[in-house]
Amino acid sequence: MFGLVCAYLEPTGSTAAGLTHKAPVHRWIAWALSGSASETPGAAVVSDDAVKPTDVSEEISELISEVGERYGIGSLITTRRLTGGYANDVFRLDADGPPTVLHLKPPPVDADSLNWEHRLLAQLNRHLPEALAPVQALDGSTWFWFHDRPVWLTPWAPGHGAGPDDSHAVATVLGRWHASPVEPSTRPNHARLLQQPLPPLRRIPASLAPWRTVIAQARTDLNGLVTWLERERRPVTSLTHNDIFEGNVLVHRGRVSAVLDWEEANIDWQVWDLASSLWRSARMASDSASGP
Repeated sequence: MFGLVCAYLEPTGSTAAGLTHKAPVHRWIAWALSGSASETPGAAVVSDDAVKPTDVSEEISELISEVGERYGIGSLITTRRLTGGYANDVFRLDADGPPTVLHLKPPPVDADSLNWEHRLLAQLNRHLPEALAPVQALDGSTWFWFHDRPVWLTPWAPGHGAGPDDSHAVATVLGRWHASPVEPSTRPNHARLLQQPLPPLRRIPASLAPWRTVIAQARTDLNGLVTWLERERRPVTSLTHNDIFEGNVLVHRGRVSAVLDWEEANIDWQVWDLASSLWRSARMASDSASGP
């Protein structure tokens, strides 16, 4: 029921003027989305076919050329789409140096929020190497606009999406970043997940119309519960990821190799971060036990 409530709440929070970019759908985006489907969402598995520079559209060639100039990369050997990519379109770049991952973030995008995220990862990476810090360009920047979509690079990490057997490894990393000495400010132009009051109900599909009263009541109950917890229990707040699930954690040889997609990170309740990750882990374990 909580999932239904969250799914039909209208997003809130304003965006600073001039910082949100709603880009048109360019022809190169269609290419970017044309990679093979992932059996393990979010896993950093290279697709079977390498995309040669001669095979790509003019826009992609332009992007690769600009990346090479900004980051001082020589001739790119291959560009390969990685599976997953819920928050961004992601591609592995192989050149003379270590492989990197190219991120293309879809609109809308808040520049202040993205800058906050990149500063956070640069600080957090010193204590938690699994939080991959963006690669600095030659001018010291960590991202740039390309056709109104932010672009940045991170180191490539081997691994597969976390599964039921990786719960201990994931929990260990979760505890490490909750205990991190990094103390960022609240993320700009980004509402906390548990910020009061909860957004109002938006229009729901006709098929769920019979549930509207139930959803509205659940929202009222949730508002009351969050208010009570904040007042009576005073949950510990710190840096939280807020989107831990199997597709956002890579595991390699039994250890977490990368924690991905920090676009929901903020200062929030630690217990919320823990509970949401436990729910997903328990669901995976249940699905695995029940079999096909």
